[in-house]
Amino acid sequence: MDFLLQMNQWAQVLALILLVIMNFLLWRRLWRETCKLYRNITYRFVLARITSRNLVSRKQLNLSRFRSSTRRGRLN
Repeated sequence: MDFLLQMNQWAQVLALILLVIMNFLLWRRLWRETCKLYRNITYRFVLARITSRNLVSRKQLNLSRFRSSTRRGRLN
């Protein structure tokens, strides 16, 4: 009977160790995905700022898009 209790304790310890390892792997993957997403967003933003003419502000960029879309609307 004592042997079975000892085995049960070892099983609990092993389960706890596995739980900690799996938790670590899960959080590491979540952190990597978050970093990848952040890099992707900042890369797109920087690329959009560089490719826009003379690095205009977002407000000016939106106004120029609005003007060009209304011009196209008049032609149609």
